[in-house]
Amino acid sequence: MNPDPVVPQPTESLPDGLVRIVSALVNSKESPEKEWVLLLNTSDRLISMEGWHLADKQKARMPLSSTLDPGVTLRVDIKPRVALPNKGYIITLLNQNGLKVHGVSYTKQHAKQHESAWLDNCFLGKLLCGLSNNLVI
Repeated sequence: MNPDPVVPQPTESLPDGLVRIVSALVNSKESPEKEWVLLLNTSDRLISMEGWHLADKQKARMPLSSTLDPGVTLRVDIKPRVALPNKGYIITLLNQNGLKVHGVSYTKQHAKQHESAWLDNCFLGKLLCGLSNNLVI
């Protein structure tokens, strides 16, 4: 039972936020670039990511197939056709039904930070000692 009926908990049929994109490496020093996103299972159950996809602004999709334990993160290495340009972009996580579970954007300023890892502090800040919004590390 949801302790806060005003803030609905994500479910399979209402997946918004069930798994979140919490950080991304968008400007790797390595050549070729080795970019990644970090996903977090916010639910209290195991999530099968079979049939899930990461999508970019151009609608290119990268299939996912891992399982994600409750409260656990998963680093996903970005593979072509999905791209994370250094000028800023959008990253979207879609479930097996093609529904948007989570999406983030980053700016050119985030990508300028060499080996920048962007954090979704609107979410993580509440968990990690109130970090400020749009922190780039």
